[in-house]
Amino acid sequence: MKIGLRAKFGVFFFIFGCVFLGVMWVMIYRFAGEIFNESYTDSIGKILDVTAYSLDLTAEEIHRYGKTGKADERYLATLDRMKAIRRASGCAYLYIIYPTGAESARWLFDAVENGEELGAVVADYGDTESSVVREVYLTGEKNKTLDLTDTADGTVVSIYKPLKDEMDNTIAVMGADVRIDDMIELFMDSLLKITLQSAVLAMLGMLFLLLFVQLGVIRSVRKLKRGVQRMADGDFGVQVFLRRRDELGEITDAFNRMSEKIRGHVGEMEKLTEAYRKFIPPETFEILHKKSIADIRLGDQAQTKLAVLSIEPQGFRKKIHAMSSEETFCYINDVLKILVPAVFDEGGTIERFEKAGVCSFYRNHAECALKTAVAACEKSGEQRICAGIAHGTVRVGIAGEERRMDIISVSDQVKAAKFLMGIAPKYHASVLISQSAAVQIVDFAKKYHCRFLGYIKITASKKLEGVFEVFDGVAASERRLKQITKERFEEGVRLFGGADYREARAAFLDVLKQDRGDEAARVYLCLCSRYLQEGEGDVWFEEL
Repeated sequence: MKIGLRAKFGVFFFIFGCVFLGVMWVMIYRFAGEIFNESYTDSIGKILDVTAYSLDLTAEEIHRYGKTGKADERYLATLDRMKAIRRASGCAYLYIIYPTGAESARWLFDAVENGEELGAVVADYGDTESSVVREVYLTGEKNKTLDLTDTADGTVVSIYKPLKDEMDNTIAVMGADVRIDDMIELFMDSLLKITLQSAVLAMLGMLFLLLFVQLGVIRSVRKLKRGVQRMADGDFGVQVFLRRRDELGEITDAFNRMSEKIRGHVGEMEKLTEAYRKFIPPETFEILHKKSIADIRLGDQAQTKLAVLSIEPQGFRKKIHAMSSEETFCYINDVLKILVPAVFDEGGTIERFEKAGVCSFYRNHAECALKTAVAACEKSGEQRICAGIAHGTVRVGIAGEERRMDIISVSDQVKAAKFLMGIAPKYHASVLISQSAAVQIVDFAKKYHCRFLGYIKITASKKLEGVFEVFDGVAASERRLKQITKERFEEGVRLFGGADYREARAAFLDVLKQDRGDEAARVYLCLCSRYLQEGEGDVWFEEL
C-alpha cells in the first residue's frame, strides 16, 4: 500500500505532538515544583527577615524573657506586633523558640490566638520533626528547603531563621509556618494554566508545520520527482527549476548539474584525478617510480634517504580540551594555514596531517626542513611552534586493502623527528634537529643560532644521536639569552658527558643565573644532582 508524504508527516507530527506534550508536562511539573519551592522558601524567609527587623529585640531581652519567663509591657507589645505581621503575611504560625539545651527549648513568642505561653516547654523539641530547628540553632544558618511538619490543623511547611547576639552567637530561633494545602492549590492552578497554554501553542505549532511541509516541501519534492522520472526515461538533459535556498534547492541544483554533465563523465574523471593530487602528493609517485595515481598498487614501496620534519603547535592537545568541535576545526585550519605554505615554499612533501601538525619529507636537502621550521616559528606569532628534524633512510609504501589504501612511511627517522618534536616543550625549545640532519647543512653552526643540547639514546639500535636546539624564529629576548649562555651551556653538556657532574652542575647553575627560563639547563641540573648522589649516570638526557 502506497502511503504519501502528507500522510506520513501527519502521523509523525501527531505522535511527536503527544510525546512532546507528555515530556513537556513532566518537565513543567518538575521545574515548576522546584521554582515554586524556591519561591516559597525565599518569600517565607523574607517574612522572617522583616519580622526580625520590625521587632528589634535585643539579645539581653531575649535572654531575660527566656530565662525568667516573665512578660512585661515591652513583651506584650512585641507579641501584638508579631500577631499583626502573621495576619498580614498569611502565615499559619509565627513564633520564636528559645533553646535551653541540646534537647530542650522554651516558647518565647507564639503569635497565634491562644498560643503557647511565655516559658512553656517545647514538648517535641527532641523529636525528629524538630531536628531542623536544632540544626538551625547549632549551625546559625537559615534552612535552605521547606520543612514539613504535621499539626492539629494539618501539614504545614516551615522556614527557620537564627536570631543572633552582637557576638554572632545564635540565641534563639524564629519560625514561620504556611499551610501546605494553600500552596498545593496555588501550585496546581498555576501548573494547569501553563500546561493548557503550552498545549494550545503546541497544537498551533504542529498545524503550522503541516502547512509549511505541504507548501514548502511536498510540492517541491513532487516537482523534483517528475524531473527524476524523465531522467530515468533517458532525458539526461532535463532541468528542474525550483527557487529555493535550502537543502531542496541544493539537491535540485545538484540534479541539474548531474543531468548536464553526465554525458561528459570522462572529462569529469580527469578533473577528479587532478583533485586527488591535493590529497596524495605527486612527489610520492616519484618516490615509488609511478606516473600517476592510476598506477599505484597495494604493496608498492620504495626506500630512499629523506629529511623528515614533524611539526605542530605547542600545547595543542591541552588547548582543544576547552574548545568545541567547531572551534577545534577552525583552530586546526588556522595553524595549518601557517605550516602548509611553509612546507611548500621549501619544496617539502606533506606525508600526513597529525591534527594541527604535519609530517613532511624533503628529498633535496635537510636545510629545507630547517628553513620550514624557522619560517613557521616566525609566522606563528604568540602561538609557539615545536618541530623535530631527522635525516636518514625512509621506506615509503602503499598499505591497506583494495577498497581503502593510504601512503605510510616506516623509518626510525620518522619516529625520531616526532620524538624530538614531542620533547621540545619540555626544554622550552621550538626546533630540535638531530646531528645526522645537522651535518647535512653546510656551515650549520654559523648560519643558524643553535646550541648542542646533548645525546638521546635510540633503544632499538642502541645508538646515541646528538641533538641541536635551533632558536631562530623565537622571540629576540629568548634568542639573545640563549646565545649569551651558549658557550657555558655546551661546556656543561661536555662535562656531563664526561661524568664530571660537579663541574657540569656549576656550569648549568651559571646558565640559570643569567637565564632562569632555560628549562634544558634546569633538567641537566637535576640530573647532575641525582648522579652526584648515586655516583654514576647515563650520558644521554632522553631515550627513544
